[in-house]
Amino acid sequence: MNEVGLPNPDIRETQPLKGKTAVITGTSRGIGAEIAKSLAITGVNIVGNHVDPAPGKMRRQEQVDAQVKSYGVSSISVLADITEPEGRKALLQAAVNAEGTDQQKNIDYLILNAAGGLEEGKPEGWAEKINIEAQLALVDEFLPHMNSSGKIIYLTSLWAHRYGEVKQLPSYEPVARTKNAAERLLRERIPQLNEKGISLGILSAHIVKGTAAYTLFRRGYAERLAQIEQTAEGGVFPEAVDVGNAVRDMLLLGFESGYTKYIGGTEAEPLDPNEQ
Repeated sequence: MNEVGLPNPDIRETQPLKGKTAVITGTSRGIGAEIAKSLAITGVNIVGNHVDPAPGKMRRQEQVDAQVKSYGVSSISVLADITEPEGRKALLQAAVNAEGTDQQKNIDYLILNAAGGLEEGKPEGWAEKINIEAQLALVDEFLPHMNSSGKIIYLTSLWAHRYGEVKQLPSYEPVARTKNAAERLLRERIPQLNEKGISLGILSAHIVKGTAAYTLFRRGYAERLAQIEQTAEGGVFPEAVDVGNAVRDMLLLGFESGYTKYIGGTEAEPLDPNEQ
């Protein structure tokens, strides 16, 4: 793929993707919220989910919805846990039966952003459940409702994308391992997706400022984190808004199934073969 720049720089005015619908997992904050806002600028209607019913968290999602709607598109957010069948069904229903009408709407973009494995107090096998099982189940359940020429984008980290090749910080290893497994399993489905005219893209991001991983690394590996940042493009970690804009650009420019876009660079410390 030859990325020569956006086809239309004034996308806020022209809204080249007007009328399209994107389902984005995890839209209440961080990367998911920035993806929602970046796509809304192009005219995409947004359907997202959040998992915490606490009043403060609900207000945060409402703020995201309000900003999305300010671009003249719709924004529907659902309190739904994507690791549970009921949660995935609620999110799907919001996307295909928007605003309580009987007219089913097809989905143009499925953005697999939400992930986990760093949370405290979760049961054994949580990383596998949210990073593998939930991602594959979402694709299975949403695929019949996606338009031909639709796009699925799976968000991952550089360390997960290159798991087995690069050194891992111990606390991140379960996340990297399970997200890498999900990426491989999703790639195996490319022939099935191609039959339906759906393209799968991978977005691999360096450590992103403001995310749970960044916070964890800063607390436990501050010196190491500073060293890692020097390997990022320009010597600075990307931010959530950069990832949101990258998703937007992938959809505006288009991509072939299996394409990987990198944010913040491609380099990480290689794994010593003797350590494997």
